[in-house]
Amino acid sequence: MESAIKVIRTIQIAMLLSVGLLLWAGEMVGSIPTYALSESIALFGLILRLIGFSLSQVWSFYIAAFILLLFFRPRRPLSEAA
Repeated sequence: MESAIKVIRTIQIAMLLSVGLLLWAGEMVGSIPTYALSESIALFGLILRLIGFSLSQVWSFYIAAFILLLFFRPRRPLSEAA
């Protein structure tokens, strides 16, 4: 259980760094790592489910990943959208 918490903390730190990169450097640089880390949260929940955790223990991973994927979905840059 302690190693699972360590992995979750690592994912959270990587997510914060990629969101910061997205905001600082622009959309094209930070969007791919942000999207990949959003997906990794759902995959981590799936792995926990496969190794025996109950659905009530992992549903928050699925909900968080869904919200992040909606919020950080790929978009066209503003210069191409017009």
